Amino acid sequence: MSVPNQRLKMQSLVRKRKRKLQARLRRKERQRSFFGEGMPAESLGDVKMSELLPELVEPFADLAADAQSYQRLLMLGTLAWNAALLPPAEQQEMVDETIREGLGSQGEELRAGCREIVNQLILRKQRYFSQYRRPIVDFRLEDRGNRYYLSVASAIM
Repeated sequence: MSVPNQRLKMQSLVRKRKRKLQARLRRKERQRSFFGEGMPAESLGDVKMSELLPELVEPFADLAADAQSYQRLLMLGTLAWNAALLPPAEQQEMVDETIREGLGSQGEELRAGCREIVNQLILRKQRYFSQYRRPIVDFRLEDRGNRYYLSVASAIM
């Protein structure tokens, strides 16, 4: 390749890199304007909620013998996570109402047991995960034979 052709190719690469950089900066600026100035776009994806939720319920994981019981434990973990984001006066009201609606005509002993687990998880959330303020909107658990795959949807606050 001749020197003029190499120079043209280098100039083309420099222009291409410059366009990519400008596009990246424009995307970040759009993210900042969408999410607000208080939250830089880089900090949104620091930690995956699908990693935090299993960590939250880990002390009770031995109670889950199969995928269905593990999913129920994750539901209690989600309830505890979201309740911990509320002011203390509203936490127990949310927990009681959700357990009452979720368990319906189940025995009071089961409801009391769930309430106790949720209260312990709330304390665990406040102690170990207090810096994470995103509420959990939904989750999906897939049993893949030798392991579970968890995806968690959360809101950005």
